[in-house]
Amino acid sequence: MLGKTNAGGGAKLFAAIAVTYPAGSSLTCTKGTKTLTAKTSTGQWIFAVPEAGTWTVTVTSGSSTNSQNVDITSEGQSVNITLSLELLLFDSSVTSGWASKLYNASFASAGIANGKLTVKNSASAYSGALLYKEEPVSTSGYTNAKITVDSVKTANGTDSKHASLILQTSPALGSMSAVAQAAARLALTGPGTFTLKLPEGTYYVGIEVGQNEVTVSKIWFE
Repeated sequence: MLGKTNAGGGAKLFAAIAVTYPAGSSLTCTKGTKTLTAKTSTGQWIFAVPEAGTWTVTVTSGSSTNSQNVDITSEGQSVNITLSLELLLFDSSVTSGWASKLYNASFASAGIANGKLTVKNSASAYSGALLYKEEPVSTSGYTNAKITVDSVKTANGTDSKHASLILQTSPALGSMSAVAQAAARLALTGPGTFTLKLPEGTYYVGIEVGQNEVTVSKIWFE
């Protein structure tokens, strides 16, 4: 067992949710109007849940947060979960703070519309387009960058596929590629959710294409 529990108000213990989470963070467990709060921030807590139903466990530290739903269905049930912090950089609700660099604006475009991030370059030869987070982001406390890609397709009729999630010390776009200046790079080869192991440091996070069009719905650190 992880430690003491607290259901609040002397409620009867129906079930328990044991949580491992980043030390120093706040932790809550909610269902409707009922909210249970961890009384310490040591990184381990057991919530004494007073009734069945779907409970949402949430960890928060500054602007970083993450949640997980837990279904409690029977008396005496015990559930163990681990929550890491999530720093949301882009999704349909977080769209501000992005800027573009285009090697040739006649062929390339980069921007956000309808809750999606799209970078496109339709030149017959590589020229490059970059959409990046204007403020550099620290990777401290996070292990992975994750990205959900809706589509990657050729934008000029060739078979070339070049799209990347990149981390750079400056938002550079050279005559060939921002990839050349990347401290870390993840090739985006098709739709799906991809993971990039984060280096230590503070970086500009961006999406870069060569002769492609890529559409992204979410980028985050965890």
